[in-house]
Amino acid sequence: MTIEVPLPPLEQIWWELLLHGDYKISVKSEKLTESNLSPELKQFFGELHQKFPEIAFPELDKDLKTKFPATVETVKKELFTHPTLFQTKWQGNEKTRKKASEKSVSLLETLLNWQETRKVPDIATEFLGIISALPLSKDFPVLIAYLLQRVERWEAIIVEIETILNSLKAFLPSKEVLTPFFEWTGSTNLILNQCTKKLKTFKGGENEFLEDAQVWVSMREIIGERFNLTKLPKILENEAFIYKVYILVKQLATPKGAEQVFSLPDFVPQLKGKMKGQEKLIGELVYIFFLMEILEPAVQQPMLSKPRQREVREALEQFLLPFYAKLVVFLFPQITFPAVVTVEDIKKKLPTAINLSRKELEISTSNQSNEEIIKTFNSGIEKITRKIDALNAFLSKSQELVGNEFTIFTWLSQLHSYMQENLKRKEGEFVEFVNNVENETQKGELQEKINEITKSLELSLHSYEEKSRVLLQEKSSQLQEVEGEIKKFEKTYSDAVEAISTLIRQYGDDRHINVYSVLKNWETYISDFQKKMKFSASNLFTSLADQFKPILEAEREFLDNIRINELNPSDGETTAQWLTPPNLTLAENRQRIQSLDQRLKQLDNLREKLLQERLGVERYLAGTVQIEEKIETAQCVVCHKVINFAEDQFIKCPACNRAAHYLCLAWWLEKHNNCVVCGSEYLKPDNFSYPEDEEQSSEESNPSFSKDE
Repeated sequence: MTIEVPLPPLEQIWWELLLHGDYKISVKSEKLTESNLSPELKQFFGELHQKFPEIAFPELDKDLKTKFPATVETVKKELFTHPTLFQTKWQGNEKTRKKASEKSVSLLETLLNWQETRKVPDIATEFLGIISALPLSKDFPVLIAYLLQRVERWEAIIVEIETILNSLKAFLPSKEVLTPFFEWTGSTNLILNQCTKKLKTFKGGENEFLEDAQVWVSMREIIGERFNLTKLPKILENEAFIYKVYILVKQLATPKGAEQVFSLPDFVPQLKGKMKGQEKLIGELVYIFFLMEILEPAVQQPMLSKPRQREVREALEQFLLPFYAKLVVFLFPQITFPAVVTVEDIKKKLPTAINLSRKELEISTSNQSNEEIIKTFNSGIEKITRKIDALNAFLSKSQELVGNEFTIFTWLSQLHSYMQENLKRKEGEFVEFVNNVENETQKGELQEKINEITKSLELSLHSYEEKSRVLLQEKSSQLQEVEGEIKKFEKTYSDAVEAISTLIRQYGDDRHINVYSVLKNWETYISDFQKKMKFSASNLFTSLADQFKPILEAEREFLDNIRINELNPSDGETTAQWLTPPNLTLAENRQRIQSLDQRLKQLDNLREKLLQERLGVERYLAGTVQIEEKIETAQCVVCHKVINFAEDQFIKCPACNRAAHYLCLAWWLEKHNNCVVCGSEYLKPDNFSYPEDEEQSSEESNPSFSKDE
């Protein structure tokens, strides 16, 4: 399916068409003066214009040959470059013009070698059918490049013809002569564009990691698979090169004697020897024949024993390992493999590289906000996951090329699954860690600000006690000043409560921050503070007796009403209700519920593990529980409530001797293995401790998989 259209030079076509097409020509004198024609030509056309304002083109041709006999062809080329210098007209009447137009069309067909040229759209249409019949993809870069060259040659012919037509358009008095040719080029271009577009959708260059056609042929040689040769589809017989390769395959692979089947090693080397320089193109065509079932796997295949099957599978893996290693190095440039790649090299280096990539992500996000840290980390993990997906795609493609008879790279598939699961687990652990760090940091800031306010309360109480005592030691006439001090202290207390309320609201709006422990500390402080105030009021009452009774009653009423719920905006509202942000939208409430459900699910997942660990902790604690009777009470370092040594079970830290309720410390030790106050370890690292990350990393770097699994 080839066509060559020899076209004469453009100026020759122009000259022949005007010479034999019954045209008259006139020179535009104003253009002649401005043109850059040679002086001899300017003089010639100037004299010609004075004698003959219009002249038949054959007469002009005769005069030029007489005036410039040696350089007439050069003169034609020079005149062709000045289309605006001349004006052409038909000779004769309307009837003679019509005949002249038909004569021009016939002449142009002869000049354009129309008998061959007009076949281009039909050949292109047939070629488009061949392209559609072939199972092309980006895996056939050499074949696609070959087919594209064919289309580009036809496109070059059309471009040359269009150039001729557009050039002639400037010299002819009417476009009707060229109209059928322009219509032909338009329809032909449409077909050729469809061919080019279809081929370019497959064009992607050679696959540097796995050349499908070459790999398929090589693996058939390893497997020793046998084939039958079926009939070539009729449409492919019209493509000369494809038909030639098919005939050669048929001749070289013809069974001899009783042998009715053949294998690729029987004829592929001979085929490549007969068509040197086109080895890759031949390999792709042979693979195309297989995909189109022109090469059909024979029913009679050689029987393979189990040792032979294992040997073939290992040979296939060894053949494909370098391709796989090349892809791994491309995805993870930090990995280097020896010249001969082994299974152990892959098992050792790939998980290590993925773990290093993940740890680099954790380090690189250290100077960002928590939200940016999580976003950057998740994005990095997604990129690593996509790289593992690319490796999985390689395995799928390899298995597709091998076929269903042999299952290869099972151990690599398991390794990929393990690495993806590990990445997902590490991602969850890192996000939880970042959120916990943020929660603890925010809680610390809140507690610090509340401590500043409570410190001011302590100073205010001390000032109140001192000034009240001094004033009362003076005369009773200063009772009003004492009352003023009470009101001043009330105002200080109200301001402190309002400030703490604002802080807790501010921090409580963030759903990741648990402010309940801070509220608990505040309640404990207020309880102690109330005792101090009551003690102060009792002293005043004793000193002033009935004389200061109105003041003392006012002070006692104020102190009796001190409660933690003064932080709440309304009576009867619980702390949990108060911490819930008001006016949440339906979507926000759903989001909050989903967040709580997720946390509850995480707690459920940890429950079984923690219960088992708790049993071990309780066995350890059983040897440290003490019952003290000498000291009556103390404060628990976990819940901050009173420990009754005579009745309660408690535990003391062996380092700082601080005490805690048995259940409180058991709850604490489910999450930590150190003292609440001094940080000393309660448990030895070997007993019920969580596995270290380094140990996990070591296991990840050396997963144990058998090739036979």
